[in-house]
Amino acid sequence: MSIIFGLCFAISTLGYSESDPAIPSLKVVRYGFPMTWLKATTTILPPSPTQYTVLWFELFVDIISYLTLSSIVSFIIIKTKRQQEVSPKPSLGVRFLFIMLMAYFTKLLTCGVHELLGHGLWAWIFGADKVEVYVSWLGFGYCRWQGISESPIASVMATAGGIMNTFIIGAAILTFLFWTRRKGSIYLRSFLFWLEFWAMTTQPSYLLLGGFAGEGDPWALHLLTGIPLSFFVLLGLGLF
Repeated sequence: MSIIFGLCFAISTLGYSESDPAIPSLKVVRYGFPMTWLKATTTILPPSPTQYTVLWFELFVDIISYLTLSSIVSFIIIKTKRQQEVSPKPSLGVRFLFIMLMAYFTKLLTCGVHELLGHGLWAWIFGADKVEVYVSWLGFGYCRWQGISESPIASVMATAGGIMNTFIIGAAILTFLFWTRRKGSIYLRSFLFWLEFWAMTTQPSYLLLGGFAGEGDPWALHLLTGIPLSFFVLLGLGLF
């Protein structure tokens, strides 16, 4: 319920809006709070349909903010409750179904982390004014950006950030699971296990596939830096 409330709070901030009068020929309205994450742009002369742009990084910050707030509220409610209700232990079938669902949804989540917190975050750091992220139900996606700095290091970090950041996040979760093994519910441990599993195994897969087939992030890094594709193959094997 904490997660549901956090997401609902973030989406409900569409009711808050502010206008940007910086450009007279355009009507720009931004929605969201505390960070505006949806921008509506309308050309006044000549009139044209309104263009909507989702600011994914700002949306992510808002979701995290409201998740934190709702988690605090939930914690207070739990701590102030004097009587604990003992619920029956879920059956093996229910736990198995939950684990399989976690395996699927964490794959989608990991893809979103790769695109948004990897490529998107570094593109935003280097000045991108627009970041577009897409994740399909098959677990594949892409990240596109505009307005990034012309510095060569900016393009390299934005391209390599997906693999680099996601693998670091996976390693951090794996370390946390090792330190706290056999603690917590099976649901929380299953979620964290699958999240770190996809985060740590798909990144070497990207390197191997890109190194052998000449596609994806390794191919883009090869074009930017001149690093041979065999290097990415060796790096992928090493990370495995």
